[in-house]
Amino acid sequence: MPSPRTPTTACSIATILVLFCSAAPGRADEKPLRQVIDAETKAAWQREKITPVGRCDDSTFLRRIYLDLVGTVPTYEETKKFLTDADPKKREKLIDRLLADPRFRCIRRCL
Repeated sequence: MPSPRTPTTACSIATILVLFCSAAPGRADEKPLRQVIDAETKAAWQREKITPVGRCDDSTFLRRIYLDLVGTVPTYEETKKFLTDADPKKREKLIDRLLADPRFRCIRRCL
């Protein structure tokens, strides 16, 4: 049995994100969902005295997010496109695209 201080796995985080994202839309005066999730995560880390690791490089992020959300590694073309993209929001865009991918829904149904 994992210790209570074990950080949440990426799979669990992805599941939580899906649950939050599928909820009914909020009022216009509410914080964006991303900010709410970040604040809750930060509070949990502080409460449990967990120090998050630093930001990983783009190639590591790409491999991890593909494996976590769609269960496979990215193709050569997907990798090249992501790594050459200069958009500062490319990680957010990739996450949104993979959450909309049919493979993501298939994996979540199997859990």
